[in-house]
Amino acid sequence: MERNYSKKKKTEREKEEEEKKKGENQYCLSQSLQFKGFCLSSDTCAEVCRKEGFQGGKCKLENAVRKCFCTKPC
Repeated sequence: MERNYSKKKKTEREKEEEEKKKGENQYCLSQSLQFKGFCLSSDTCAEVCRKEGFQGGKCKLENAVRKCFCTKPC
């Protein structure tokens, strides 16, 4: 019985990951050209991105460095 529970739990986890990916796919990311330094605050990143003409932005880890990525509809 425990085995069936594990399979069910895994299926739910997979569904959650799929939903998360669907939400992410609605927006495309582009690294900010104007943001300088390490991205420590997604709010600051979003502000810079809006000045660049994007809808917003968020900090994202890339190559072990937190960088500012701007978001826009795909």
